[in-house]
Amino acid sequence: THPRLDRTPRPQIATELTESRTAVEGWTRQPCRFFAFPYGAFNQDALDVAAAEFDGSVTVECRWWR
Repeated sequence: THPRLDRTPRPQIATELTESRTAVEGWTRQPCRFFAFPYGAFNQDALDVAAAEFDGSVTVECRWWR
């Protein structure tokens, strides 16, 4: 499972992103250029680390629909 990056220390964020990238590239045998924030959760540290490691990142706003 992935941690909520908005509650994760910056050094661990870097580790999580690197390990995720390595896993995806191993499974797909393709470069992993983009990142999706788990649970749609991020903070400035997560944005900074993702910007340094990936070409782009995305998130979603999770909400319950009525």
